[in-house]
Amino acid sequence: MKGTKGKLSLGAAGCAAGAVNGIFGGGGGMIVVPLLTSVGQKPPLVAHATAILVILPVSLASAIVYLVGGWFDAELFIAVSIGVVLGGAAGAKLLGSITPAAATVAFAAVMFAAGLRMMFLDEVDMRFLVYLLAGLAGGILGGMGMGGGTVLIPILTMFCGVPQHLAQSVNLLSFLPMAAVSLRVHAGNGLLDTKNILWMIVPATLLSALGGILVQGVA
Repeated sequence: MKGTKGKLSLGAAGCAAGAVNGIFGGGGGMIVVPLLTSVGQKPPLVAHATAILVILPVSLASAIVYLVGGWFDAELFIAVSIGVVLGGAAGAKLLGSITPAAATVAFAAVMFAAGLRMMFLDEVDMRFLVYLLAGLAGGILGGMGMGGGTVLIPILTMFCGVPQHLAQSVNLLSFLPMAAVSLRVHAGNGLLDTKNILWMIVPATLLSALGGILVQGVA
């Protein structure tokens, strides 16, 4: 990375990632990863793992905003979090050995089957299972630093009828324990590189909170 210009580029990327994360309830990592690779000059696997560390405080900031806005459901959060944490641990171990496309296709098939079964049985227990499976799908991609929220949020809204802001809130909240678990795995594998990431974290965290406030119209 070339001096001040590179740091400013990381800062600008942090602003964009934070705004996206706050407004859409996730997805900031999809901006962070390529910038860590190109501007931060980190190897691809290191960039994916380090992106989780960057997004952790960002998601915490926007999650607080969504909670203050009243977007929380205990059953949904517990079910999704169980799946996300399990998936995050698996995804962290799978990083580099499976593509996000393969993971997405596999879990889309599982979700389709589970969704059909839920439609025909119409049972609360099945809804809990679908929430858990949705979390598992998002967790695996999230643990790989590949944007689990871009899968989890659409599944919750389209398959399960969860309101958009509630799905975003749960995605942000469940990311926190998943990040802790997957970061431990990545650290053990030597894939974390914290050099210069504060240039992204600080503006991203601020813009994430502002984005959450803006999208909820509570400013």
